[in-house]
Order: sequence, then structure tokens, then C-alpha cells
Amino acid sequence: MKHPIKTSLGLAVLASVSLVTPAFGALMCITKSGAFGQLDTATGVYTLIADDILSGDRARSLTSDGAGGFYMGVTNALDANSLYAVNTSGDVSMIGGAGQLVAMYGMDRSSDGTMYGYDYNEDDLGVVNTTTGTWSSIGSSGASSNSPVGGRLAFMNGILYGAMDFYDGEFGSFNLATGEFTEIATDAIYDSMVLASDGATLYGLNGNSLYTLSLDGSVQSELSITGVDAPTWTGASSLTAVPEVTSSFTMLGLIGSGLLLRRRTKTLR
Repeated sequence: MKHPIKTSLGLAVLASVSLVTPAFGALMCITKSGAFGQLDTATGVYTLIADDILSGDRARSLTSDGAGGFYMGVTNALDANSLYAVNTSGDVSMIGGAGQLVAMYGMDRSSDGTMYGYDYNEDDLGVVNTTTGTWSSIGSSGASSNSPVGGRLAFMNGILYGAMDFYDGEFGSFNLATGEFTEIATDAIYDSMVLASDGATLYGLNGNSLYTLSLDGSVQSELSITGVDAPTWTGASSLTAVPEVTSSFTMLGLIGSGLLLRRRTKTLR
């Protein structure tokens, strides 16, 4: 008599494979002083993860690297600007850009992985090489000199939005081909506001308030941020994890379709 090894063995193998699960409902945030923490977007509760992760240097912007970590624009005491990597524990390492990267007050990645940044000194939109930290200008935003402050960019539905300290605060979008900024709305809440998107919701952080924003620049809701006192936010980004591609997906499909091969062994006589 022959006894098949049942598909439960395949299920056991599948269960032993760990997959990265995307995290929702939280933003990773950085302050100018380098305090790094997590903000619950449902409750407004902020949890500090690591304080002064830059040892006195100034954080300018923060965005996801698409693989569970983050990129950060940093200015040191000598006003040299660099691109850093930071993980969810607050451990940092410099990628490069010293002497080549601009004062990048705001950056975010497009769906194709291109990193866009905003040059505070020249008011240009540009592209950052995430391997070397070097900068390439696309063109002028058309805003007045030194208008923006903070990590002010966020993609939503394929469009790059920005918050600017131009006049009384502006919300608008950028032309990725020319760098030009087009105003959508004007409101004082956009002064020093940091933008972040999780793909479904556009958020704005300003002091102890978390806003959800409509793409016409209006405020949908405002939530008080607790656990931190009068922060000067310079960057925020959604927690993004990319699922690992493993052979277990193939195995799952075989199990589901009943096509998992069964090995048979001879019964000992």
C-alpha cells in the first residue's frame, strides 16, 4: 500500500516563510533637531523612537526609500548638505552629497523611484541621485527666494504637491518637466507645514496639529498631536514595506489549485 505525503506538509512549509507586511495608519516623523518618532494618524499619539539622531546636525526632509527604510536630507554645522539613510530604529548613515547636494527642504519619491527635491536657496525643483546624493536641477518653481521651509513635498495620485511659505502660505502642485509651481489654495496653515502621503490620504503636520487635506487645498479634518511639545517638523513619511517575493507565492498557487505534487513512498513489508 502506498501513502501520499499530504498537502499539509506544503502548508507547513508556507507558514514558516515570513513575509513583510505593509504598515498602515502611521507616519515616521523627524524634527529639525533630529528627534525621530512615529505618529499614529488615527489617534494623534506621537511616540519618540530616538532623540538627536544626527548629533547636532539639522534634518531638512524625510521620505520612504520604498523598502522599509527612509532617506533624509541633512545640513551640518558648516552648512554642507548631505543625503542620509535612516531605518525605523533611528540608525543613520550618510550616503553622500557633501558639497554637491543643495539645501533640500523637501523631497519625495515618485512611483518609478525617482527622488524629487526642493532647493531652498534657489527655489528650484530637482532630482536627487539616491546612490551618490548628488543633485540635478529641473528648473525654477517661480516662487520668491527663500519661500519654503520644511519637508514640503508629497506625491498623491502621481502628482507632486507642495506646501510653501510664499506670502501667507500656499498649497499647490509642481510640473515635473519644468519645475514650475502652480498655486491651488492659499491658507496660513501651510506656513511651515510638512506634507506626507500614504497613497490614500494626504496629510499635513504643523506644530501640534495633524491635518488631512483635500487636493483642492481645503482641510478635511484636524487632529491634535500628543506626546510631543510644540515640535518643528521638517519631514514626515508613511511607513512603507515592500513584500518580499519568494517562491512561497508559487507554492500557495499550487496548493490552492490542487496541483502540488505528491510524493509517494513504498510501504515497508
